Amino acid sequence: MNRNEIKLQAINKRNQINILEKEIEELNKQNLLLSDEDQWFEEKIEASTFRKNRKKVTEEHLIGRVHWKEYFIDEDDPDNKVEIDRSKIVRVDGEWRI
Repeated sequence: MNRNEIKLQAINKRNQINILEKEIEELNKQNLLLSDEDQWFEEKIEASTFRKNRKKVTEEHLIGRVHWKEYFIDEDDPDNKVEIDRSKIVRVDGEWRI
């Protein structure tokens, strides 16, 4: 095998990797949209207020969040399991942020 054949084979392998990475990204998005007892997706309008040029500005955006619960054991009381609600923004105005 000569140098050009090796380079061409490397390029082909890189292209295959890129295709697989895109497929994995799409599968991850589908997974985030599923809801079950472990995690759930919710999309709603949320308002945020901030200052811009000394004025208060409020903007509304369609925010997509994935929610889940995490459980921790209280170090002082090992029988006490503490439940914490978690969420992560994954879409803003329909655009993915992952």
